[in-house]
Amino acid sequence: MATYLTYRNGNGSLDDLVKEAVTHFHKRYGRLPGALVVHKTLLDEAVKVIGKSVEVGGSGGCLAGEVWLRVEERRAKDGE
Repeated sequence: MATYLTYRNGNGSLDDLVKEAVTHFHKRYGRLPGALVVHKTLLDEAVKVIGKSVEVGGSGGCLAGEVWLRVEERRAKDGE
């Protein structure tokens, strides 16, 4: 099951929101999110903002002023 960090910022553009969310995520986890989800009507715009560095998806459940960032689980190697 996937875990998502929800990042909200009702002020500013989608460009600002995505950049802030990914920067915050990187500072917190030391890596990029496994995927970024935006409201389905903002999908094309989000792809233009983030490029191909992160998988982007759309969902009707994600509000226009938020993004969901997938947190990938770190799996321990055998014997650790």
